[in-house]
Amino acid sequence: MEVLACLVPGVYVAYTDWTNRIINNYITFPMIILGLAYALLTKNSAGLWGFVFTVGVLGFIYLRKGIGGGDVKLAGAFGVWFGFPNILYVLLIGSILSFIYGAITLARKGKWGKTMRPFLTSIWIKAAYNRSAPLHVNKLPDEGIHEDAVPYGTFLVIGAWVWFLFLFIKGGLI
Repeated sequence: MEVLACLVPGVYVAYTDWTNRIINNYITFPMIILGLAYALLTKNSAGLWGFVFTVGVLGFIYLRKGIGGGDVKLAGAFGVWFGFPNILYVLLIGSILSFIYGAITLARKGKWGKTMRPFLTSIWIKAAYNRSAPLHVNKLPDEGIHEDAVPYGTFLVIGAWVWFLFLFIKGGLI
């Protein structure tokens, strides 16, 4: 049940990310600091590995201008509280939901063909033919927020709640 220490503030993060496309440090830093302190005090190596894995992978994506820094910090907070390998499921659920939302949004705006078709084609060429194809992705702008940006933090919070509820119902609470 300790994981509620990041899930409850996560609701506010989901709201601010959805409405303003921003994840505030004054929410994520305490989540990370408390999570790391708890992991160290309880000798929870899964929490530490969850943090290192999440920040490492999403930090790399951030450096390639694929997601915002707030998303990395939020995922790191979830990583330390959920631990490894549970964070993998949180990331998977959040990523699938954000992909679905983004695809629907692009289709509504009439941008599906221009944006998603080249991306999915490059993935298909790599998977089906094992050939290198340039991966077509839209990077975040240096300043401001891209008009088609998906509030990944919102879907990450939803993914965290879904995985928490799954574990709660299953009886395998974290």
